[in-house]
Amino acid sequence: TPWPWTAMQALLLAWVAAGFATALMGAWVQVRGDRQALRLADPHAPVDAHARTAVIMPVCNEDITVVFSGLRSTCESLAATGALQLFDFYVLSDTSKPELRAAELRAWQRLRDILGDGPIGAGARIFYRWRRVRRKRKAGNVADFCKRWGKNYRYMVVLDADSTMHGDTLLSLVRLMEQNPRAGIVQTLPRASSQPTLHARVQQFASGVTGRLFALGMSWWQLGESHYWGHNAIIRVEPFMKHCALEIGRAH
Repeated sequence: TPWPWTAMQALLLAWVAAGFATALMGAWVQVRGDRQALRLADPHAPVDAHARTAVIMPVCNEDITVVFSGLRSTCESLAATGALQLFDFYVLSDTSKPELRAAELRAWQRLRDILGDGPIGAGARIFYRWRRVRRKRKAGNVADFCKRWGKNYRYMVVLDADSTMHGDTLLSLVRLMEQNPRAGIVQTLPRASSQPTLHARVQQFASGVTGRLFALGMSWWQLGESHYWGHNAIIRVEPFMKHCALEIGRAH
């Protein structure tokens, strides 16, 4: 009977139509603007020296080269903005393999030497913590950071193990939070880069061309609200610890 095929086509058409409508509204927002979206009143406003931000990277048995080369790129890009002193970097390891832990420590020390993190403190401040008891996976890793060091920071940016972020983007995120005190999370739009296969390259190209349209469209549908993808976003630490940590953030 044709009904199963008709139902399948209707479902697929609805999916494509929803994507088309979202991209269309993204194009509308690019032309007309979005009254609900966060705005930077002054893109070059000085940032309060007390608005300290932790850039945290939870890792677990990851590729050492990918982790620390990406972190180096982020630190160097941020240093070029002149605002490096407002940020601290944390590698939060849940790695279970002893040989990988040793490699992480060597790579961390090498990165500190390259970026000038020494007793004088003139370079990037990069910290490494290995968690002995691995509870709640990544969520528990972030909760453990908040419990130990969260009170020292106004904001935190959570990176994935293969993430890099431009220094200007980090600084803009902090300015957005400073100029919009009711904002709790500002989610960036992650983009793929340096993909190794043809299919991944096609996806990378597509996301580069249409990703902004879909992001603006989704923001328009959600009336200025957002969803958290789990990484590459800035979070206001105090309310996050108060309302989001739940039982995984309590000391045992």
